[in-house]
Amino acid sequence: MEIHELTEQDLPRLLGLCERALPLDTFSLELLRRRLADEPDHRPELQLVVREGDELLGAILGSVREHEGRHLASVRLIAVAPEHRRNGIGS
Repeated sequence: MEIHELTEQDLPRLLGLCERALPLDTFSLELLRRRLADEPDHRPELQLVVREGDELLGAILGSVREHEGRHLASVRLIAVAPEHRRNGIGS
């Protein structure tokens, strides 16, 4: 397993991961691109994926925004493939 910054090429695999890991939510490539990669304060170092070969096992996407002189951090998405849960990927 290796941890990498999310890239544009990862978005189709991230879509598949989200559909499997978060079946009650609705995702599309355009939504992922708009809400994550095209965010105004985009910080690639806060958008990480866990890969094993070509397979995406997990992802955590965070952001930091400035509001009224303060920096506010948030986790925008966290997902781990169901078949790889309980193996420390999300931690």
